[in-house]
Amino acid sequence: KTRARSPEPAKARTVISQACNNDNRSVQPADLASMHEIFFDLTDPTFPIVYRERFVQELSNNTRSDSVRALSYAMALVAITVSSEHAHLEDQCYKSARLYLDRCEPGPANLYFASINTLQALLFVARFDITDSQITKAWMTLGRADRLSNLLKLNQMDNQEMARGSRSDCGKSLPLTKDPLLLEERGRSFWALFILESYASNRSGLACQLGSSWAFF
Repeated sequence: KTRARSPEPAKARTVISQACNNDNRSVQPADLASMHEIFFDLTDPTFPIVYRERFVQELSNNTRSDSVRALSYAMALVAITVSSEHAHLEDQCYKSARLYLDRCEPGPANLYFASINTLQALLFVARFDITDSQITKAWMTLGRADRLSNLLKLNQMDNQEMARGSRSDCGKSLPLTKDPLLLEERGRSFWALFILESYASNRSGLACQLGSSWAFF
């Protein structure tokens, strides 16, 4: 599918660095920006679930959003698995990604959890755990991602109008959109969850909670 032209790398690095200056974690903005570049250069071609232009824009506009921060660190974490340049930051990126994911959940008024950023962050953390042979941890994380995808009704994207913002019974929804690139991002995120959960199910011997792929056609 045709993808919108991504922001120029130099511009993207500037936006990322400026946004990260609002984060008081120990990972330096320049390092985080570099890991994002590595992610889009080396990981995105084989696991293309993040729409780069949307991510850079949200990182710039929502620098205090826990879900955006969680995704930022989770992407950096995945970048470390394909490049040793920032290997010394692995522990901090992992802890920060999980910290911000946990901070997305508390409180009935918290808007950050019901977000595509949160779902994608959960997927990347689970992928890292799988790569690190931590199958039990990955399975638990994928359980959270599974429940979130159901909350957002991503499993009904292809046969209803849920992808365009219909609310679940819990009153949560993704923003209304007709942008084909945003809809594609949501669909790819759901299928990435299915792939990771199927793999973890095979490794753990536990039943895949999403069921058979035929249920979604």
